[in-house]
Amino acid sequence: MMRRIPAAAALCGLLLLTSCARLLPENIPSAPPGEALCLKFVQEKLTGEDGGVHTNFLPGEPGGELAAGHEVLLESQGLLMRYYARTGDRDRFSRAFDFVREELDSGEILSYRLDGEGRRYPVNAAVDDLRVLRALLEGEERFRERSFGEQARQYAARLYSTNVQDGLLLDLYDESYKQAGRSCTLCYADLGTMHLLGRSDRRWEKAAGQMERVVAGGFLGEAFPFFHSRYLPDEGRYETDTVHMAEGLLTVLHLAEVNACPPETLRWLRDTLADGPIYGEYTPAGEPVVDFESTAVYALCARIGYESGDEELARLAMERLSALQVGDEASPVYGAFADPQSLAAYSFDNLNALLALRAWAEWEAGSR
Repeated sequence: MMRRIPAAAALCGLLLLTSCARLLPENIPSAPPGEALCLKFVQEKLTGEDGGVHTNFLPGEPGGELAAGHEVLLESQGLLMRYYARTGDRDRFSRAFDFVREELDSGEILSYRLDGEGRRYPVNAAVDDLRVLRALLEGEERFRERSFGEQARQYAARLYSTNVQDGLLLDLYDESYKQAGRSCTLCYADLGTMHLLGRSDRRWEKAAGQMERVVAGGFLGEAFPFFHSRYLPDEGRYETDTVHMAEGLLTVLHLAEVNACPPETLRWLRDTLADGPIYGEYTPAGEPVVDFESTAVYALCARIGYESGDEELARLAMERLSALQVGDEASPVYGAFADPQSLAAYSFDNLNALLALRAWAEWEAGSR
């Protein structure tokens, strides 16, 4: 479990991260059947020959507001890189990162999205950048290659210059307009990664502290112990229409990684999972808005359990997660976390499932 990194740890920035504190378990347990099947689907059905992970197994029309079909998101590349760092697969780690460098790096930003026609969007998303930076730091440790860490620190300096203002991590930067957006989406505050970057650049440590205060200030209350969606710094207020649980749980995961997860939240997750499903969207008062379940929601719940040392929460979430994996060997999406009727299989669901399954394997092997 990651702990808060003191400011003095910045002195370690010139050394390999392995000489400061391990980010990954030293031992790499073999993949259990569920993980192996999902990985096979991701590698053979979602990943293109160029190393880019398609947003969906099904083709779709490019150019919509939300990525679809065979578009590629930086989000997906970062998640897959983190998985390969955990499993020690250097070749595939490098291939996923090569796609980032060759297709998504404009020289000024890392684009959050490449459409199906190969067009790079001129906008970044801070949370996606931080995920790639975390993967590079983990790759530096796992593969003992300083070049990955050096690349992370170069990207981090660039991200700070575009997306951090007055100590606040702003959601996006548009290189066409040379301007950052004026909102802080709380799930974008990847506090653990920001603290890690603070080892070599103290500005990130200060920004992490500032963003942790922003996140804490967005707590909705004990009745529904999650967080507002975003903070508007120019107006000094929080804003939430409904709580999309994948985003809400990502906020909680980031808190858990720095040992700051509210105990009320862990209790709510345990109690809800013990009684039934967690739905994909809620009102700020905690009333379900939809009646569907999400693979990513259960995967994030499991990872929160691992990071918090809450074995019951992790177990309950993994039971729900496992039930969503397609077990029909005749299905084109066999092994995926997908809708077996429509065949929709999303990268975000499957990559988060892979990370949860990997954490489960590490937990059972006593590696965590």
